[in-house]
Amino acid sequence: MSNGQLERKTGTITLPIARKNDSIIERCIDEKHGKPSITHYEVLQEWQDFSLVKCQLKTGRTHQIRVHMAALGNPLLRRYSVWSCFSFNY
Repeated sequence: MSNGQLERKTGTITLPIARKNDSIIERCIDEKHGKPSITHYEVLQEWQDFSLVKCQLKTGRTHQIRVHMAALGNPLLRRYSVWSCFSFNY
C-alpha cells in the first residue's frame, strides 16, 4: 500500500540505491554511489488517498520497494493497521 495515487499505473523504476551517509539502516537514491536497482510495479487498486501496488524486484537491495516508491512520490504506508479498512478486489 502506498500513499496517494500513482501518476503511471505500471512502470519500471531503475534508480540506484545506496546507504544514507552516517546510517547502517537507512537507504536512499544515490546516482554516484548507488548500486543498480530495478523494480517493476503495477497499480492493482486505488482509493482516494491510497494505492495497492504490486512490485516485482529484479534486484534485491535493502529497503528497495520503500526507497523506490518514495522516489516516485508515493511512499509506503507506515501504519499497517489501516489496511483492515479497505476491501481488496484484485
